[in-house]
Amino acid sequence: MLEKIKSLSLRWKFGILVLAALLVMVVVLYFTLQLFLKREFAALYGDPATKGLFIAELLLSDLKPIIDKNIDSQELEVTVNAYKALYGVYGIRYIFLLDENKQVIVDSEEKPIAKSLIDANPMTDEKKLCVSYSSTNKQTGQKYTWHDCALAVKLPNNAQGHMRVIVLEHYADSPVWKKIADQHARGVLTPLVILALLLSILLTVLLTLAFWYLILKRVMTITQSVDRMSLGELVGAVQVQSQDELGTLEEALDRMGANLKDAFDRIKRRK
Repeated sequence: MLEKIKSLSLRWKFGILVLAALLVMVVVLYFTLQLFLKREFAALYGDPATKGLFIAELLLSDLKPIIDKNIDSQELEVTVNAYKALYGVYGIRYIFLLDENKQVIVDSEEKPIAKSLIDANPMTDEKKLCVSYSSTNKQTGQKYTWHDCALAVKLPNNAQGHMRVIVLEHYADSPVWKKIADQHARGVLTPLVILALLLSILLTVLLTLAFWYLILKRVMTITQSVDRMSLGELVGAVQVQSQDELGTLEEALDRMGANLKDAFDRIKRRK
């Protein structure tokens, strides 16, 4: 393998070197970003209040088109119940949508939502608001902490409503959230890695072309000039094109050609 690489042209060697360097950078950035995202998502999914807002925002993104089209649609209830079934295991206990008069438009419960539960969150003019309160199971004496998150919703006729998602902290340490956090991190990383790889390949091609144009092309021109000198064209065979290192080489070769011509002329005169 090493012998094959040695036999390649400078253009290919440079391209391989650049690509290898870029791939190393991509790998380092991947693992660094992975650790960062896992830490951030662990905090995101580990906080019950943040879970509530996360689910509320996710649900609202699905409900908003339905609300704008027909707020009385049965599809609202179907979507809310689907979210409750999907995220109930993660501690999501109540999901309901209120109008500006705190009347329930749709909810995830079979029984009516208690007024005390509706009033538990003041739902001020803030776009997002989470409050926490505790309760005790009268039979077992076990205490629970509830995180009540309200998200402002724009209803038809410019009315102001609120999406409420209530999380029971009893399930806050569910291992499922860690699994979802890892999946979320991979979902963010995968397109970034693909994009980084494509950019690495594109950058390798561009740098290789630039290397060929700025260096290899000049080297090939110098090689052709030296070939002409070997055939007897000692003066004017090498054209000095710049003042950089290659230009210095061209100037030295041009002087060498002139000196050789002078030496040959002197030899001829002596004869």
